[in-house]
Amino acid sequence: MEPVGNWTYVRKVKWSEAIYLFLISTVIPFFVGIQIWSEISFTFSLILLNILQLPSIVLFYRSYLPHTVFKKRYLLFILCFFPFLIFYELNARLAALLLIHLPFIPVDYQNLLRSGHPELFEYGYFFNQTLGYTFLLLLTALALALIKELFKQQQKVYEIAYGKVKLELNHLKSQLQPHFFFNTLNNLYTLTLQHSPTAPLMIAHLSEIMRYIIYESESEQVSLEKEISFISKYIALEKLRFTDPEVIRLEIQGDPGGHQVEPLLFLLLKTALNMPR
Repeated sequence: MEPVGNWTYVRKVKWSEAIYLFLISTVIPFFVGIQIWSEISFTFSLILLNILQLPSIVLFYRSYLPHTVFKKRYLLFILCFFPFLIFYELNARLAALLLIHLPFIPVDYQNLLRSGHPELFEYGYFFNQTLGYTFLLLLTALALALIKELFKQQQKVYEIAYGKVKLELNHLKSQLQPHFFFNTLNNLYTLTLQHSPTAPLMIAHLSEIMRYIIYESESEQVSLEKEISFISKYIALEKLRFTDPEVIRLEIQGDPGGHQVEPLLFLLLKTALNMPR
């Protein structure tokens, strides 16, 4: 099972990408179109045009930057930048050509696209797009890539910390289990010699506890209800050693349903707090 934080990392990346793509492909073109044209159909045509240009933007922050800048291949970034601009230009021209031939696009908007001659590369000194807007768009994509890289580094730090805690927890478990069974068997031996009526009940509790430790503790997480049931049996086993049943008390508040915890977590807390044995 992967650390819980990994899901949070994936969710952060997906939401940041979704918000960014929605802003540059829909929100910004919508407000630009509303300011320029009175025809709402023109605005939605502009939105569709920007959506069709997203592949080059996604390629920029998902592949181009991670394989160049983020791997410190700065020379490769410089050498590949002009070919990427060509790809971006081709993507934009193909999007414009597609809209020109779509039947539901307003004719006046199609004529506007035709005036840019996206099919002819000699217009606009090869680049049909506004270079200023293109670089601004790529800068925003760079910002998104940096945010994703920050999330990635945070995830690495989390995984290192998670692994360290996991290792320490497993070490505590390995120390705890033999120690617990040794003491319990000694107590059971004493009660058996005394022909104590609590010995059979102690054996029953010990059997259930052993089954939980052997099988359930191998899982990454167990339900909180199971863990509470285990610790209740453990405390019941401890109580059999004392004449005063109130020497150890267990109180549960709230609803434990629907929660997952590390197995044997509360037993480790008990050891750390030096509960009487």
